[in-house]
Amino acid sequence: MRNLLTAVLLAASAAAHAQQPEWLRLWNDPSTNVYDVVREFDSEFEGKALEKGKGWKQFKRWEAFMDPRVYPTGQRPSPTALYEGMQQVQQTWGSSSTGASGIGQW
Repeated sequence: MRNLLTAVLLAASAAAHAQQPEWLRLWNDPSTNVYDVVREFDSEFEGKALEKGKGWKQFKRWEAFMDPRVYPTGQRPSPTALYEGMQQVQQTWGSSSTGASGIGQW
């Protein structure tokens, strides 16, 4: 019974993934160029009426958010860049909970 349930859930998941639009697949891939994602999205929605719940507004918010954060080539910044930078600062200066200077008891 458990194997049957697992097989049904796996098949349903595969079917849902197969119906995913190309722009959404590109959007979820951090190695994809932002301008390629925007081009694919625009071609998908070209000439269509905007319907509620199709992802248009969410995508446009993501596009506006990413616009100042991408490189001129459209390459997305590394998701771990901020974390790695903070790790480097902590290794260089130490991880003091009172701030970088070590003083500050106001």
